[in-house]
Amino acid sequence: MNPKVFWGVVIVFIGLYMIFNGLFKFNFPVFKIILSVVIIYFGFKLLFGSFGKNNFDKPGEYNAVFSSRNFNVSNISENSEFNIVFGNSRIDLRNTGFNKPDLDLEINSVFGNTIVFLPKTVDC
Repeated sequence: MNPKVFWGVVIVFIGLYMIFNGLFKFNFPVFKIILSVVIIYFGFKLLFGSFGKNNFDKPGEYNAVFSSRNFNVSNISENSEFNIVFGNSRIDLRNTGFNKPDLDLEINSVFGNTIVFLPKTVDC
C-alpha cells in the first residue's frame, strides 16, 4: 500500500471519528484501533518492503516469502541463491547456460515447496 494512501485513510478516519463523536456522543476506542493498525503497517513494511526499498532480490538472489513464484532464470552466477520461506516456487534453469562444470547453487526452502528444473546436460 502506498504510504500516502495509508496516511490519508488514517487522517480521514480520525476526522470522521471526531465528527461522529461530537454529534452522537458514542464511545469507541478508535485511537487504540488506529494505533494497532499503524503498528501492524510498520511491521509489514519492515518485513516486506523497508519503506520503499526492497531488501530482497539483490543481484543473484531470488526470494519467495509468503508467496508462490516462478523463477525462469537465463543467466546464473556462482553466488546465486534461492530462498523460499512459507511459500512455493518453481525454479526453471533449463535455459541457463552452465559454463562451469562445478557450479554451486544455494537453494533454501523453509516450510515450503520447491521444484527445480535442470537442463538435460546437467548431471546430479
